[in-house]
Amino acid sequence: MSTICYTQYSPPNYGMFEKFKVLPKYYMHKYILKKHKSLEKHLNQIDNVNYIWYNSESNIIEIWGNTYEDLEKCRNIIESFIEYEYWKVLLQES
Repeated sequence: MSTICYTQYSPPNYGMFEKFKVLPKYYMHKYILKKHKSLEKHLNQIDNVNYIWYNSESNIIEIWGNTYEDLEKCRNIIESFIEYEYWKVLLQES
């Protein structure tokens, strides 16, 4: 399961986690979360990620998984996706 949850916080009680800062809430909702199906397609290629949480109040994503390598892969995919979508929209608007 590699779905980004943002309505109810319920992380697993096992494994390791990593958290990192992302774009402010406005940009995440306008440009990123509405395209979550495309992002999930890429995230489903990672086996050992159990839970992904987006906290819109603090602009933080938490990734819960079994291995450090998979947490890093997941983080890289999310950050690359966010950066790509953000710049794509900015260039279209200019």
